[in-house]
Amino acid sequence: MSRARFHDGPGPSQRQLRVAELIRRRLSDVLIQGDVHDPELNSMSITVGEVTCAPALKVAPAYILPLGGNTRDEALDAL
Repeated sequence: MSRARFHDGPGPSQRQLRVAELIRRRLSDVLIQGDVHDPELNSMSITVGEVTCAPALKVAPAYILPLGGNTRDEALDAL
């Protein structure tokens, strides 16, 4: 779940980790259930690898790739 980070200072708090995991699960559920109204995106199998949260919980980058990785550019355009 976590990537190697090379910085000084404390790591993410338990709250940041918990919120990031909740966002990752919800994003995965949305993509699995086909709640996205884009036929091109619904036809792809997308993996949500990791979500990280900023300390204030206002920003949460999600690391997403299509399964297999061969349609990466099309998936990023669709997202």
